[in-house]
Amino acid sequence: MPSLKLLLLAILGTGLIFSVSTKAEAAEKLIGPVKALEAELRLQADGQLRVKQRLTLNSPEPLVWTVFSRVRDLKVSQGAKPEIVTNVSLKNSVKGTTVTSSTPADVWVLEYLAPAGLIRHNDRDQLYFKLLDAPGLSVESVVVDLFFPAAMPAELGANAYAINGVAPVTQSLVQPDQLRFESAFAGTQSIFTVNSSWPKSVLNLSWIQELRLTVINLELTAWLIGGLSLPILSLAVLAQLIYRTRKEERLSHLQPTSQPPSNLSPLIAGVLVNKKVRAQEVASLLIDFCQRGYAVIVKKSGGYFLGRRRRSDDKLESWERNILDELFPSLELTLGDENLRFIGRQSLWRPQIRQAFSQIYQSITNKHFFVENPHFTRVRYKLIALIFYYLAGLGLVWVAASGSSSYLLIPLAGSLAISWLIIRLTPNLVRYTPEGKAARGRWLAFAAYLGLKEPIVPEEARRQTFEKYLAYAVAFGKTSAWADRFDRSSSAIVRPDWFITYQETSAGQFVDELLEFTERLSKILTSLRGPLVN
Repeated sequence: MPSLKLLLLAILGTGLIFSVSTKAEAAEKLIGPVKALEAELRLQADGQLRVKQRLTLNSPEPLVWTVFSRVRDLKVSQGAKPEIVTNVSLKNSVKGTTVTSSTPADVWVLEYLAPAGLIRHNDRDQLYFKLLDAPGLSVESVVVDLFFPAAMPAELGANAYAINGVAPVTQSLVQPDQLRFESAFAGTQSIFTVNSSWPKSVLNLSWIQELRLTVINLELTAWLIGGLSLPILSLAVLAQLIYRTRKEERLSHLQPTSQPPSNLSPLIAGVLVNKKVRAQEVASLLIDFCQRGYAVIVKKSGGYFLGRRRRSDDKLESWERNILDELFPSLELTLGDENLRFIGRQSLWRPQIRQAFSQIYQSITNKHFFVENPHFTRVRYKLIALIFYYLAGLGLVWVAASGSSSYLLIPLAGSLAISWLIIRLTPNLVRYTPEGKAARGRWLAFAAYLGLKEPIVPEEARRQTFEKYLAYAVAFGKTSAWADRFDRSSSAIVRPDWFITYQETSAGQFVDELLEFTERLSKILTSLRGPLVN
């Protein structure tokens, strides 16, 4: 009994599936034959094809009709009614575009633009238009009128590819600019395609139209080669840049060293190691200004303020003087968070500041650490990437506006990917000299020392080592680790004279406040996003 029930259920399920599939198939085809199919093909002067198809049915039926070309500016109406039918849907497939509407009518009119109408060969122009391809219903009469933008010469060639139940096709030149194809019947499996060709000299296209036709008429293979080569090229560029970056950064095992390898400014050392001027490098510069007696940090009423101690002098490099004078235009000025934001918005985009940050890279280059000023390298690559990006963007707009082959989207998308990769990689585009690689390795060894977990030796604490190396710790992102080494050794950290507070604070509280100040300062500088992140 169970097996009998299963058999009945299987038969019932099969019948249900068959019923659903039959209904689905019926929904995709017109019910009943088409009484007459008339098509007007009007070739435009720019090579596009304006199409008007008129279907006359034996009885009112919903519209389900397949168009075998790209469709633009589609308008669907019912016979002599001028109103445009709005409940129309399109379904794209490999075969073509199926146009459907649920409102019954005995006459349907489809008007649209087929962008890829004309095919231009070496010496002749040609037009193919497929009207039927196994429609699943019969057509009692087929008339196709092809209108040219000018009178055709005697060298006009024309034929119709009509098989699988299509009655003999007759063709005639009705007017000097009108060619007609007629057939008395087309079966359910019929294929009906009209073809015409004429000398290339008949249509005088502009160079833009010529270029458009060249792009549209490229074979699928050419588009696939172009579309696949661009992603491969982008991967090759990415692999090369990753290889070059790792090659530039490849270092042997670093043994931490307890002394700075040279007297480089903390900002310069940070840029040498991290490849660019970031917020933490600028924060280290301000700490360095405090240690050298040019600025002071004041904590008051829960806020932090930067103040100027003395005027700039010849002990500062030119780029340091520019930054100091622009950030502290007045000798007695003190700056809080909001003041810093305001003066940053006013100052960081001034020519002196932009020049100062450019001089930072140039200063490192002049010391023979970089082969080329990284700022110039990055700007050059960014300009190249932006050119590719905007060209690809214009190409996408052009495809959408002109109705060109959708295969063009493949190389355009590849160009966008390449542009994005170049822009993403430009911040790390640095070419070190052999001397620069060696110097970077020595400074990384010192940065490793600042970040060790071992407690600091007590003798180091007595020599004010914390304050001495603090700016370097900020530049290398080792501030917390550097302070933690002193905390582990229970060594006292003497509060420097450039950090002024009106409250009693312990050494541990001073370190916490200093960390809070540098973190807050870095966030402010990052939010400004001025030339310091070039």
